Amino acid sequence: MKRVVSFILVVACGAAVFMVGWVSFRLDPGAWGVVTTKTGGVEELVLAPGAFAWRWEALLPTNLSLAEFVLVPRETVVERSGELPSADAYSAFAPGEPDFSYSLKATLAVKLRSEALPGLVASGTAPDQARLDAALGLLIERAKQSLAAAMVGRAADPEFAEALPSGARIAIDALEAEVEESVPEIEVLSITVDAVKLPDLELYRFVRDAYRAWLDAALASTESLLAEEAASRARDELRLETLERYGVLLDRYPVLVDFLAIEAGADPALLDALGFRTGRKPSGE
Repeated sequence: MKRVVSFILVVACGAAVFMVGWVSFRLDPGAWGVVTTKTGGVEELVLAPGAFAWRWEALLPTNLSLAEFVLVPRETVVERSGELPSADAYSAFAPGEPDFSYSLKATLAVKLRSEALPGLVASGTAPDQARLDAALGLLIERAKQSLAAAMVGRAADPEFAEALPSGARIAIDALEAEVEESVPEIEVLSITVDAVKLPDLELYRFVRDAYRAWLDAALASTESLLAEEAASRARDELRLETLERYGVLLDRYPVLVDFLAIEAGADPALLDALGFRTGRKPSGE
């Protein structure tokens, strides 16, 4: 009888120990768990829903804590519209004023990767479900920005621009890879292209190159005119400066008038009559 009682006690103790250490039993159905212990910190291995997990650390009172999270897929709409660089100038320059604006709309479905949970818990970003939902919201905003930038940036690739409106796999795969690289904490479940309006990129490049060539020619012509005008002004200023110097010199040395007249072949009497000789005035004054 004592052996039976002892056996029952051993089994009961074993069952109790087993239940205390069976941490996955504490998780709600469908929830993921992150184990944190005072002796080891945050575990990198995430407890998956329905998986068995037993930890001896749970046998120590208050040593182990378990945070549980429900990972639900989220959908969001991504829209981007605008114009290609200098679109207004190029459009006004080209005959017919072509439209170089664009608009894109897509639906992005994502889910937080379970592997990201330990890092979020350890950093204090997501110690519980409420904080996790807030953190996921910020990650989704980053994913939206990444997707919008990828759609616009890759539109310059003719193959991508042709495949995007129909949602061809080559375009979707490229977008998914870029978003997941930008925000590694999330998994892209799907990207659905809802609406696409892209300008004629070949025409845009042609008009852009033609506009730049015209602008270069116009600037070169303007620089030439400015150089000629500057040279003309310099010549005029030099001539005026020379005449001013002559005037000062003749005021100091009046006798130079006769000398200059002889050098120039002018009649000194004529200069005297016109009043150009210092100290004399034309007759009649």
